[in-house]
Amino acid sequence: MGHEVHLASDGEEAYKKYLRKDIEVVITDLEMPRADGLEFIQALQGLYPVAKIIAASAGGSDRLHAAKRAGASVVISKLVGPDELGRALE
Repeated sequence: MGHEVHLASDGEEAYKKYLRKDIEVVITDLEMPRADGLEFIQALQGLYPVAKIIAASAGGSDRLHAAKRAGASVVISKLVGPDELGRALE
């Protein structure tokens, strides 16, 4: 889709990369080791309340609602196809 992608293996690494890079949109899974997606979203929102965050989960609607309450801009269920991800990025 023409975006530069920065990968992280967990929420802590993602947070550190966000601080060092010029990142427009974050796409995070809610299930990650060390700092899960909800913790990551809350940490970003604490410092950058206008951060654009797409949260994805296979954990059901309760997890997605929690991500929305934590500050995710968009929530999507996994498995996410390229068309749905493209719409979320818009």
